[in-house]
Amino acid sequence: YDHGIFRSEDLGETWVNVQNAMSPTCFAKIDSVLFCGSGLGIHRSFDSGLTWTRIQMPYTQVNSLAVYNNILFIATNSGVYYSVDQGEQWNEMNQGFIGIPLVTSLMINNDILYAATKHYSVWQRSLPEILSTDDLSAEKFMLGQNYPNPVLRLTKIDFGLPKATHVRLTVYNM
Repeated sequence: YDHGIFRSEDLGETWVNVQNAMSPTCFAKIDSVLFCGSGLGIHRSFDSGLTWTRIQMPYTQVNSLAVYNNILFIATNSGVYYSVDQGEQWNEMNQGFIGIPLVTSLMINNDILYAATKHYSVWQRSLPEILSTDDLSAEKFMLGQNYPNPVLRLTKIDFGLPKATHVRLTVYNM
């Protein structure tokens, strides 16, 4: 049988293999970015699944993905990790587990993250309690004055964030 990631542009009539180097175990989406977990790690696509790039992460085997407030969570054979910047950097989130957890599945419901382990246990944590305010707030950003001012046909606006991430800047004419 064929394996990999297949894509259809005609509501499933035909399928094209766009990535045959991995066998997907799970998918997630944040905004327009797709994520695919597999035994080879996690891959990301910015073009609706046409091309996939492997993301560097702390552990190779990805068993499950979940998304909460644009934060990506992964279940691995060494616990739970999360990324606030679409996979650029990873944070370990294994407080409360006994030993090294082999996490097989994730689910988020009402701000609670549930993690099922291979050893027939379910771990649960309140996400607002364990995610630091630095992960969830935008207090450490810089927005510069536009140039030229007043705005002509084109304008330039400098901005800075505490770490690299994808942003959307909306300018209103008031």
